[in-house]
Amino acid sequence: RSPERAKSISVLAADASHASLQDAKRLWEAYCSEVGIPNAGLRCVEGNLEHPLKGDLGKQIVRGGPYDLIIIANCLNELFPTAGDPPVERAAVVAQLLPFLAPPGTLMIVEPALRQTARALHQMRNHLLKQGLCTVYSPCLHEAACPALDHPDDWCHEERPWQTPPAIAALDQEVGFIKDALKFSYLLLRTDGRTIVTRSPQTFRVVSELRELKGEKRAWLCNETGRPEVGRLDRKASPHNAAVDSWHRGAIVQIERIVRKEREGKVSPVGRIESDVAVQIIRPA
Repeated sequence: RSPERAKSISVLAADASHASLQDAKRLWEAYCSEVGIPNAGLRCVEGNLEHPLKGDLGKQIVRGGPYDLIIIANCLNELFPTAGDPPVERAAVVAQLLPFLAPPGTLMIVEPALRQTARALHQMRNHLLKQGLCTVYSPCLHEAACPALDHPDDWCHEERPWQTPPAIAALDQEVGFIKDALKFSYLLLRTDGRTIVTRSPQTFRVVSELRELKGEKRAWLCNETGRPEVGRLDRKASPHNAAVDSWHRGAIVQIERIVRKEREGKVSPVGRIESDVAVQIIRPA
C-alpha cells in the first residue's frame, strides 16, 4: 500500500484487556514509523468480545463500519468456555459482525493449530454456514460440513515457513524452541460469494504433508466430495502427473481423474493417480 493510500487506513482494535490494547498501540506506532506512514487512524476500545455489539464497543463498531477487513485472531477459542455448546455461541458472535463488512470485505479468523481449538473452529464454521450468512473464501473449497470432524483424531491446519524475528529468536533460544514455521488454523469469510479459486469436483486442497512411503507418495485432500487419501505409485510417475512431487500442505491442486481399485468386492480407501492422468498445482500455499 502506498503512503498516500495508507493515510486513509483506519483501525479499530478491541480487547477485554487494557494492557493488550496498550501493547497494540505501541506496535501500531512502531509499524507506522517502520513503513513511513502517518501514525493515525488507530482507535482502541475495551469491551466484552462475547457481546461485541453492546456498550461502548458496540457503538464504536457501528460508528466505524463498514469494514474492509475484520480480524478475530487467537481469541475465538477463549469465548464462552463454560457454555453448553461453545461453537454455537461463537458462531453467533461472528454472525453479529458479518453485516459490518463492506461488500468486498473479508472476515478473518485465526486460531491455534492445536487439535482441540482447530476442531472447535471447524464446528463453529458448520453452525455459521448453516445460517447462509456467508461463504468461505479460503481455506475450504465448499460450504458442506467439514469432513475433518468425521474422525476424532483429524483436524485441519496450515503451516508456513517464516524468517524468525530477532525478539522471537531470542525467546526460542532461551527456552529451547525451534519455530522455523508458523502453524495455525484459519477461515476467511465473505458475503459476496467470492472464492479463492473456481470450484469443481476435480479441485482439491492438500490438507496434509506429502508422505513418501515405500514405492509411492500420498496425501490427504479435501473438497466437496470429502476428505480422500490420494496416492501415486512411483512406477506410475510421468510428466502428466509430475506435480504430485511438489504437493504441500495448503496447496490447491487439480486432478483429472482419481481411480479407486476394487479387489474381492472391496473398494480401496486410497484413490490412485494413473500415469496418464493430468495433475496441476493451480495455487501453491
